[in-house]
Amino acid sequence: MVNKRKSLPLKKIFGTNVRLERVRQGITQEELAHRLGQEQGYVSQIESAKIVASLDVVDRVAEALGVTYTALLDETLGRREG
Repeated sequence: MVNKRKSLPLKKIFGTNVRLERVRQGITQEELAHRLGQEQGYVSQIESAKIVASLDVVDRVAEALGVTYTALLDETLGRREG
């Protein structure tokens, strides 16, 4: 049987999962940005899916949050949490 459910864009999945994980850990966008060597607005753009993150950025964000990159790309995470 074919899954007919429409998939979310990957940048939306990534952004949502970054936000969920950041909030779960109790850190601010500013703190995550500091860990990445970026400005707070950069994290905001990632979380709101306004930018497409490169694989390098996905890996750096995962490392900064102490999770695997696959966790941040897991389409089901947001649905399990919310």
